[in-house]
Amino acid sequence: MSTGEAQTIEELTTAISTQGQPDAKTRRYDRQLRLWATAGQNALESARILVVGSTATSSSIMKNLVLPGIGHFTIMDHRSVSSEDVGNNFFLEYSSIGKPRAEEAIRLLSELNDSVEGVANTSNIEEVLEKDPAYITGFTLVIAHNLPDGPLRKLASLLWSNVAHPPLVVVRTAGFLADFTIQLHEHAVVDSHSETAPSLRIDKPFPELLEHSLSLDFPAMDPTDHGHVPYVYILVRAMHDWKAACGVGMLGYHPKRFTGYGDEGQIDEENFDEAVAQAYRAWTLTDVPRDIQALFADEKCTGYLNAAGNGGVGTSQFWALLRALHLFTAARAIYWVQAMYKRQADAERKEYIGLLREVVAQTGQRHVEGDGEVPGISDDAIEWGALRPDAIAQSLAIAPSGTATFAALGTRFAFETTHGRSPTPGSDEDYVLLEQCFNTLIGGDAGEEGKIALGELHRAPTAELPTTAALVGGLVAQEAIKVITRQYIPIDGTCIIDLVSSTTATIKVACLCALVIRVISWRIRRGRLPAGPPAHPIWGHVDLVKSPRLHLIAAEWTKSFGNLVTLHFMGTNTVIINSAADAVELLDKRAASTSGRPREVMMGDVMGYNTSVGLHQPDERFRKLRRVMASAMHATAVRSYQPIEVNNVKYMLRRMAGLGGSMLTNNDKVNTASVNQAMGVGHPASSAQPMSLVREAATRFILNVAYGHEVKPHDPFIGLIHAAMMKIREGKYPIVEAFPWLVNLPRWLPGTRFLQVGAEGHALREAYAGGHSSKLRPKWFFRIQFLAIKGGPDEATAHDQDLIKWTASAIFVGGSDTGKDCGGDQHFPPHDGRKPGRSKTCAGRNRESIRSQRSYSGAPATAGTEGEVSTNACIIPVPERLPGFEDRHQLPYLEAVFKEVMRINPGLSMGLPHAVTQEEIYHGYTFPVGTIIRANLWAILHDPALYSSPHTFEPKRHLGPHADPNPLRYVFGFGRRICPGVHLAADQPWLAMAGILSTFNVVGGKGLIEEAKLRTMGYV
Repeated sequence: MSTGEAQTIEELTTAISTQGQPDAKTRRYDRQLRLWATAGQNALESARILVVGSTATSSSIMKNLVLPGIGHFTIMDHRSVSSEDVGNNFFLEYSSIGKPRAEEAIRLLSELNDSVEGVANTSNIEEVLEKDPAYITGFTLVIAHNLPDGPLRKLASLLWSNVAHPPLVVVRTAGFLADFTIQLHEHAVVDSHSETAPSLRIDKPFPELLEHSLSLDFPAMDPTDHGHVPYVYILVRAMHDWKAACGVGMLGYHPKRFTGYGDEGQIDEENFDEAVAQAYRAWTLTDVPRDIQALFADEKCTGYLNAAGNGGVGTSQFWALLRALHLFTAARAIYWVQAMYKRQADAERKEYIGLLREVVAQTGQRHVEGDGEVPGISDDAIEWGALRPDAIAQSLAIAPSGTATFAALGTRFAFETTHGRSPTPGSDEDYVLLEQCFNTLIGGDAGEEGKIALGELHRAPTAELPTTAALVGGLVAQEAIKVITRQYIPIDGTCIIDLVSSTTATIKVACLCALVIRVISWRIRRGRLPAGPPAHPIWGHVDLVKSPRLHLIAAEWTKSFGNLVTLHFMGTNTVIINSAADAVELLDKRAASTSGRPREVMMGDVMGYNTSVGLHQPDERFRKLRRVMASAMHATAVRSYQPIEVNNVKYMLRRMAGLGGSMLTNNDKVNTASVNQAMGVGHPASSAQPMSLVREAATRFILNVAYGHEVKPHDPFIGLIHAAMMKIREGKYPIVEAFPWLVNLPRWLPGTRFLQVGAEGHALREAYAGGHSSKLRPKWFFRIQFLAIKGGPDEATAHDQDLIKWTASAIFVGGSDTGKDCGGDQHFPPHDGRKPGRSKTCAGRNRESIRSQRSYSGAPATAGTEGEVSTNACIIPVPERLPGFEDRHQLPYLEAVFKEVMRINPGLSMGLPHAVTQEEIYHGYTFPVGTIIRANLWAILHDPALYSSPHTFEPKRHLGPHADPNPLRYVFGFGRRICPGVHLAADQPWLAMAGILSTFNVVGGKGLIEEAKLRTMGYV
């Protein structure tokens, strides 16, 4: 191509519309959106936070609020930076000494998130309280750290004086001790995220449900229809018949008799078994819980019309909704509607909105702007609560007696009030004074626990330790987010942190925080994720998610939960697909919204592998990477790599022939020298094991294709790649995946080894990915082919070179196994820690092909006509040579053997995870953004509906006009995440398998390969 015809990468590729894809903000806040959704994020971005005091702890708190994206924060501090401040606050620099502390903290904190507004206020809090208290009340939340007793009393009193004033978070620290509490007026929780069992209204069915259930004529149904009646209709019908026979009042007293009702029919069908298993729903009464009835009786609800003007906007709206709900339940005697009954839910929702508008109209206020505000509360998950604590200012005069730590921290501020100064660290005289203050506060002797707490206070009364600041910062920020978003239940009492004994506790001090928490759980869902097995209340399904037998366990779940099963782990929902039809529909046909990748913090963000196609999110760069890979991996391009494949198979066979007794029998053993001569290669016989030789050949091949690199014995490039893969294995830190903000900690902080591992992994990645990308390689190197399209290397832009570099990296990582004996005596475990037999790479598929041939003796034995033991007769179309690609169409049975090997052992039992990037509704279920979807390849390839006798190795199933589905359709992935090198990945194992079967006799079950005769690989 001439220079004038050269095109840029943008001109060469056609841009695809990004409509419907997540924007930059959604990608940035991906994980937290899974926790509090768009409503919570909007509340955060509208928040204005005032922080009193620019200390190490307050800086740590704000770090954890700036990163999630609060709208605005102001730090109020009149002091200047001292050397002590620089020593304990990593958000201050040495050059900050002498400068205003608030300004320096704002400058450095603002670097964490450019979308957050930060303002420094160098005024004294006491002066502001005197001259301009309205300034303080204009914020959403106020946080005070180690504020002296006098200003704290004034601040707390000011914020408590009006229900419209913001909440106050008080934090106290001293050395390894800390506590914090929240002063807030009535606080409405609109989503507590608690687990609530759905109601199917079996005991009180609405008319349409009852009518349809009674219309079913079970005796007249054919067996197919009879076995597919949903269990809900069965239960409603059984309940109706039970009531008619036994009376309504007897239901709650005879659950066992109810489950046995109808046993005389001896019905043996899964839907009836499911109905029995779900029968408890029938005697679970559909009624208003007592907690909610008590809330209905609250004067704020019964007297809403009189009290509507006495609360803040948020709480008034809450009580308006509650009042309307009370009227609705009184009129209908039902409050809970399951989303699966959509028509009934829509009708009742309209009625509820009408009552709500009447309630609001009577007050003359306007808390509900339109119908759109109600679904955000009614349709998803309304989990309301009212928090009514007392004022901190009222309780500071009374000595708390909850714990020794709480009292010790109170002692420090009592000491400052009494003596006008802070305690001197290590002073024996001050210890006596501290003990006196402590005894005065608790009204008795300090005791043993009190003396231990006083000892820590005496050691470091004013010291701020980075470890304490970091932990307290995370805890306080978490509670602040709960208050701002009105999601999750805020802390009930005072949180005590004692890092001397490494314990935390929450104490309820009646005079300090008289919290009256009343939470309603009302879930009217438009859709929800599929069901799944019971989960641990804290850890979820951690044991199942990490189990190497997940594919087998998930396949069994089909009997109980259907083809879609949901698991929960660390705040993330994972849906496992056990059927081919669902996998094709969700991952292929709906690929526009299911082609994301879960966020990998260590491997992706820190080490930088998210720039490669495997972990890349589906944006414009991802599409360009895919196109570059397609240019190198399409069917025509792959044919240009066949000479390399042929040479590698020859090399592998020659090495296998020299293995001796580990691979060959003593019969007809060929001398090593003659073997080498016949293969046309001179190399000493290897003592390596056969599987390592398969891996070695594949790695040699893929290195040649990706980088044009020819492997030498003890190759340093192999060592470099091995080190990079091992560093990925070392970088498995679940705590970092759960809390990504940990990667922003400084490296010198204890316990941050993961930061060093990440930096080393990033350096190794750059070294192997970029080290071989700039040199010209043989003609089959894909880079040369791609640059030829561009008009030559001189016409390629830096952007083109970057795409090529990471495409080469993806080709190598996806196609190789840097295991043992690759280029010498190196021993390389699988790069992702999987056991042999679970590799997703081309090399892994080669190994699985050979391993399966050894495991299933029927494969070579039946390679001829049925009943014959003739391995070579049907495989070798022309005597005295090895089969090549041109013979593939003449070897249908070998092709069938290859497909059956891939079906029996796909190499990767669970498909690589997809992430939902746009909410998807499927079969009545709602898949929110961030949901992970994984196809259970093992279950699909062993599905009796697709493959008869699925656990039997039977290649003939893939022959003839009525052959079973091609397993290669599923093995290489789905949709936009299908393996780009699928043609290469299918060719390489086939050629290796054909070469081995034509050269050796595979003895099933014995792990031996008998040598037949060696031929020179050639093409007709």
